[in-house]
Amino acid sequence: MAIKKRWTQAEKEFLLNNFDKMAIAELAAALGRSIHAVRQQCAQLGLKREQHKKETSIKDYKFEYQPGDLVRVTFDTWNRYKCKERTGRVLKVYDKYVLVQFEGWKECVNLGSLIAGDTRMELLKRGKAA
Repeated sequence: MAIKKRWTQAEKEFLLNNFDKMAIAELAAALGRSIHAVRQQCAQLGLKREQHKKETSIKDYKFEYQPGDLVRVTFDTWNRYKCKERTGRVLKVYDKYVLVQFEGWKECVNLGSLIAGDTRMELLKRGKAA
């Protein structure tokens, strides 16, 4: 078992002065400590990063799909035997995904996979809602 090294007052002051200026990994490297140890000490000192979590919606990414649209969906897959491209109609647009009717089944296209580029969706034709 490793011996825990006590935090000196100088190290604590370094954290207090540089917490907002440096990433946790940079602080750990500068102090010769592990990232885990730095996170624990920051928590003990009451240091918290401002988190600007904003609820993400499909509308934020200008995906202007609407029910009835004909779309081509390309799935990036490691399995070369699976079909990578399908054409279908948009059934419904939700806040976090788009429900598409393909021949024989329905598929939810997740907002995260569209943003990450794992899945691509291309509008082929504007349609009327069914």
